[in-house]
Order: sequence, then structure tokens, then C-alpha cells
Amino acid sequence: MDPQFAKGCRSSSAGDIFEMPDSSHHLVAAFGFQLIDISTT
Repeated sequence: MDPQFAKGCRSSSAGDIFEMPDSSHHLVAAFGFQLIDISTT
């Protein structure tokens, strides 16, 4: 078993945000994903 799934898989819902390894952020939309810009100040 892949260690990253050792504690089980989690589901996602519309509105969840994923941070990708390249530091981009994607919003779970009703159909697919939408690239979003998260600015930090």
C-alpha cells in the first residue's frame, strides 16, 4: 500500500481547495477544478 494512503482516502466536495506541489491552488468546482490565485500578504 502506498504510504500516503495508509490512513485511508478522503473525499472532496465542491468548495474544497487543493494546494499542488508546484504551489498552485485549485478549487473543486461543480464540474472539475478551477485554478485560483491565493495571495498572501
